[in-house]
Amino acid sequence: GLAACQVIHALGGEMWATAGSSLKRHLLRSMGVQHVVSSRSTKYVDLGQTAYNGQVEGMGLILNSLTSSGLVGASLSCLHLGGQLVEIGKRDIWSASGVLRERPDVV
Repeated sequence: GLAACQVIHALGGEMWATAGSSLKRHLLRSMGVQHVVSSRSTKYVDLGQTAYNGQVEGMGLILNSLTSSGLVGASLSCLHLGGQLVEIGKRDIWSASGVLRERPDVV
């Protein structure tokens, strides 16, 4: 995740990040990530969907390591039509068919 932050920053992209502890959120902000929210709730869904003042409906790419099915489903709901989900988690990884059931348009 931290390597992805560095790559996105180097490419000039805008990124939203979630982290479970205040220390990790502080680290992300110190790396230049402007939009950092807690990964312990689904509040990030509302923030992500309104992030672009209606210009873009949702995120184009989500790099996911969250494990709870509620959090993964919430992340999927943040993607714009045809968005991409890249799973980097170590456990409770959703299968392609599980993602397809939730969001048939996601790659």
